[in-house]
Amino acid sequence: QFGNKSISKITIDPENPARMFVTTGRGSGGGSGHVWRSTDTGETWTQAMSTSVVWWGTAYGALNTVSGSRWLYAAGGGTDGNVWRSGDRGQTWTRLTPPISTGSHTRLEIAASPLFPDTVYLLVPRDRKIFKSTNAGGAWTDVTAGFINGTTSNPTYNWSQSTYDAFIAVSSRNGTDDVVYVGLIDVAQSIDGGASWRSIGGPTWVST
Repeated sequence: QFGNKSISKITIDPENPARMFVTTGRGSGGGSGHVWRSTDTGETWTQAMSTSVVWWGTAYGALNTVSGSRWLYAAGGGTDGNVWRSGDRGQTWTRLTPPISTGSHTRLEIAASPLFPDTVYLLVPRDRKIFKSTNAGGAWTDVTAGFINGTTSNPTYNWSQSTYDAFIAVSSRNGTDDVVYVGLIDVAQSIDGGASWRSIGGPTWVST
């Protein structure tokens, strides 16, 4: 069913490991792909939504301990970019409208907080921006300031490989703060949920 499309990410439901999501696009045949959903550990697959673009990944948010639910996000390229959210484990979806530029986007990357059920981060390489939402994508804040590949007095970053080499991930620190990692040429880290950034990678960063 995936044909000759590349698989960009596999996401497994934390509460039900038989439920899986795969995002596809590009590959030897090029072109668009889909978000696929399986409820039987990958034996069979159905399209999770009809939107056909180059999809880059899905991400589950933290568990809401009151409702027992999780937000599921999907991010892909295409016209004006595609950022979608599901509250029922991928059965139905709502398109979100983060403040990104109009026109075609090759790549969007999304990652959710492991601590806060409504917090999610979006990397927009074309715009050279990182956005954060604390209400499940209803509103977004630009947290790019201070994102560095150089000295703190010269807050620049090497975005030259952004169409094919852009990643974002979130872990936690002491169970109180999100630790956000963004990688292109360099790897940058924020230990306070995007409020400030530092380089932890290279190859050109020199500590000052």
